Amino acid sequence: MTREGEIFWGLALIKSPEELVRRLKAESTRDPQPEVSIRGDEASRYEAIDRVVQACRRAGITKVGFVIETAARGH
Repeated sequence: MTREGEIFWGLALIKSPEELVRRLKAESTRDPQPEVSIRGDEASRYEAIDRVVQACRRAGITKVGFVIETAARGH
């Protein structure tokens, strides 16, 4: 996810909340169910992150992790 709130699935831009839920539902049926990793930088907005978490819940995803990228010190 970008600091502007854009959501990507790998390198593909997710164009709507429905598309995100549809993709997550397909993943939720896998056995074992994969963990969804939400990756953003330290400037990512909470509201955007919450939209992804809520989409995971709607799709039945039970494992959600967070990866926060910080700027290198001194740069």
